Amino acid sequence: MRIFSGLVMAAAALGLLMFSSAGLLQWIFISVAVLGLADWLHHRRTRSGWLLFGLVALGAGALAYRYSVPALPQPLLWLSAGLWPAIAVMLRALPPARAPKLLADAMVLVGLASFALGAWGIIGAPVSQAIPGFVHPNAALLLFVLAIGAATDVGGYFAGRNWGERPLPLLGELSPNKTLEGLLGGLAFSGALSLAAAVLLDSWHLLWIGALVLPWFAVVGDLLFSWIKRVHHLKDAGSWALGHGGIADRIDSHAASLAGGALLLHLLGVAA
Repeated sequence: MRIFSGLVMAAAALGLLMFSSAGLLQWIFISVAVLGLADWLHHRRTRSGWLLFGLVALGAGALAYRYSVPALPQPLLWLSAGLWPAIAVMLRALPPARAPKLLADAMVLVGLASFALGAWGIIGAPVSQAIPGFVHPNAALLLFVLAIGAATDVGGYFAGRNWGERPLPLLGELSPNKTLEGLLGGLAFSGALSLAAAVLLDSWHLLWIGALVLPWFAVVGDLLFSWIKRVHHLKDAGSWALGHGGIADRIDSHAASLAGGALLLHLLGVAA
């Protein structure tokens, strides 16, 4: 069931990326983020949080309507990417056992907002990598960044499960099951995918973006949601993802990698 539902979600995501206009893509990613928040609140069984959900949903809709032409405002672009190095420091400095639950709830909102804003930033990036079959040229870049996040996850899981022996001491209680071999496997898998994309698309900036930078964003995104769940003593961040836990569990690494990718692609386009 888990593998089948994963394939269904991947096929649906590919279809949406291929056939959606810029405006529709913008609304899709905002909707996924808002649904992820609803899934989290439902899973937490908290009533007071639904007022926050309503405010967030209204704010997201107003922001998307105000900037219906998909160009993310500069302050939001820098903020959504710049928060992740600070989050990495926080995860190291504040173990889950000492973290307040209110902070963890706030980090759910930060992560989901970063997911939507990062995708929005890539859609409106001043560079494009057109591929036949995609309605919007930047959808191919969006697919690439999503694929790097997935490759980092899958490569890390496969390598860690088969060869993982040495735990990562820096993570401590945050993620005691993660190993050096898993980390290297994720980096290798994302690097191989980046090389293939660079060769096929004759776009070599994708190599250093996908092999050297985005995997680290993806790792921090994954660790953030692991930290959130440990703060609340939960296994999953929801239950609406068809056998995969919560929506936030499926987009955790993408929350950071999309934001990082949006900023890098913007800087690349400006420099060009």
